[in-house]
Amino acid sequence: MKTLHPNFRLWVYSDAREGVFGDGKARLLSEVRRQGSLRRASNIMGISYRKAWEDLSKAEKCLGVRLLIRRRGGRGGGGDTRLSSDGIRILEAYAKYRERVSMFVMKEFRNFLKEAS
Repeated sequence: MKTLHPNFRLWVYSDAREGVFGDGKARLLSEVRRQGSLRRASNIMGISYRKAWEDLSKAEKCLGVRLLIRRRGGRGGGGDTRLSSDGIRILEAYAKYRERVSMFVMKEFRNFLKEAS
């Protein structure tokens, strides 16, 4: 028998807008935090800058907080982007939430394997 592993997708949504925040937006914010640039983060993730911008703007609107602090570039172009204090707080809280859910999934998966064998 091959080794089996559980997998799941996790996101937070609202009644008004599905998919407010989840693994994809968390990865994007983490990459922005590392790169200091939304454009570089979106390139690394293989998504368009426009999609990244729109996704995070929708999340900000739904969550009611500003996730990013953006600064436009000057004469040479290019700006920098960093996470706001709310963005850091939400990213870190989501990571803890995801870890707790993952631990629960693993526990229940082990129960499933016992019951299935």
